[in-house]
Amino acid sequence: MNLLDTCFVIDLMKGRTDCKVFLQDRKAQGQDVFLSTVSVYELLVGLAHTHNKKLEEQKIKNALSLLPTISFDMIASRESGAIYFELKSCGQILKGYDILIAGIARANNYSIVTRDGKHFHRINGLQVIEY
Repeated sequence: MNLLDTCFVIDLMKGRTDCKVFLQDRKAQGQDVFLSTVSVYELLVGLAHTHNKKLEEQKIKNALSLLPTISFDMIASRESGAIYFELKSCGQILKGYDILIAGIARANNYSIVTRDGKHFHRINGLQVIEY
């Protein structure tokens, strides 16, 4: 199972071929790919900052129609808190939303798919796939 980082969906909306190929390959391999509700929130926040809201909103709707979502639930909340504690005890902090996404992934034993995995690689027990 794979959980897409928000950057993946942004790149998909920009038409990056490698993202489309990744989704096709995973589907062909019978692997499920999910988007977190945290990433949906991030996309909608980005919509508030764009000049062409209608176009970007349509791109978001199109992307979301391709991807099932997974929610940030109580188990993911606990896992995110544990990740925060682990990183803080080592003197490392991760951006808040990334901790939430990582918590969802680790709670469900999903791999994180991201463009830049350097911060996710610091999290124990989290498999990171970079594209």
